[in-house]
Amino acid sequence: MDDADSLERVESLWFDDGNIVICAHNVLFRVFRGILAARSPVFAEMLAFPQAEDAETIDGCPVLHLDDSAADTMYFLKAIFDYEFFAPYPAKTDFDAIHGILRLGQKYRVEPLRRRALQHLSSAHPTTLAAW
Repeated sequence: MDDADSLERVESLWFDDGNIVICAHNVLFRVFRGILAARSPVFAEMLAFPQAEDAETIDGCPVLHLDDSAADTMYFLKAIFDYEFFAPYPAKTDFDAIHGILRLGQKYRVEPLRRRALQHLSSAHPTTLAAW
């Protein structure tokens, strides 16, 4: 793991009783592997393999490194673990959040989040040439 001083915890996604640490570009999230696996078949497959005895841990939790941006990962995990964060349209939502959730919802096959992100986009932008 990189130098511990360069790692940043996202306090709103650092659960004391979490059982997996997600690391995206030196930003850490301590969440629940069972919830990730239940929401995402991709995470379910990644987390199905037993951990090696010498696997990296933080605070006793295995670490899963993602190549996704820290911002996209934060938006995506907040949408999974905080039901009020990514409310359905017509709730106002930041474009960066929509983009990150759409991208990772597609990548990790979290269909309800992907659909909700598309709903936010289609409500704000025309979806046909005629509507432009």
